[in-house]
Amino acid sequence: MKKKLLFVGGIINVLFTIFHVWLAWQISQITGLSSEIHALLLMLAFGGTLMIGFAAYASLFCIQQMLTTRLGKATMILVVLIYSTRALEEIVIAPKFSPLIFSACLVTALVYLLALTLPQKEA
Repeated sequence: MKKKLLFVGGIINVLFTIFHVWLAWQISQITGLSSEIHALLLMLAFGGTLMIGFAAYASLFCIQQMLTTRLGKATMILVVLIYSTRALEEIVIAPKFSPLIFSACLVTALVYLLALTLPQKEA
C-alpha cells in the first residue's frame, strides 16, 4: 500500500511539475512589474519547480529508499509540510480562495502522510 501511495504521489508531482514549468513561463511573460519583483517571482517559481520535480523523482524511482531510510522519511515529511502549508496559504494569504488548489494540495499532503504513517506490512 505504501508503495502504491508513493507512486500516486509521484504521478501527482509530475503533473504539478509540468504545471509549474508552465507557470514559470507565464511569469516570465508578465510585463509591468518592477525588475526586483519579476526576478523574485521567477526565482521562486524555478525553486518550487525543482523541489516538486525532486519529490516526483524520489517518489517514482527511489521508493524503497523513501520507505526505509531516514532521508526518505525526511523527504516525505518535507513533502507533507510543503503541501499542507500551501493548502493553508490558500486560506490565509491568497486574495481569492481556490477550492481546486486547496483540495489538490490537501490530497497530496494526505497521500504522503499516509505513506509515512501507515504500518509496514510483514513480509
